[in-house]
Amino acid sequence: MKVSCPSCQTNYNIDDRRIPPGGAKLKCARCQTTFPIKADGAGAEAPEAAPPAAPQPAAIPLPGLSLIH
Repeated sequence: MKVSCPSCQTNYNIDDRRIPPGGAKLKCARCQTTFPIKADGAGAEAPEAAPPAAPQPAAIPLPGLSLIH
């Protein structure tokens, strides 16, 4: 899945399998902005589902090769 930082527009290619069903927060490696992301098709099977009870991870660590320039 391709996502862009809403602050500096840096592009990332994130593996959908790394994003939990309830979404996650991504921290931009360039400007340090944290923003929410959701997997493509998230909620397609259960659009009325309640959010998960477990707390979401603070941010998904980005390996250096995930950056798209």
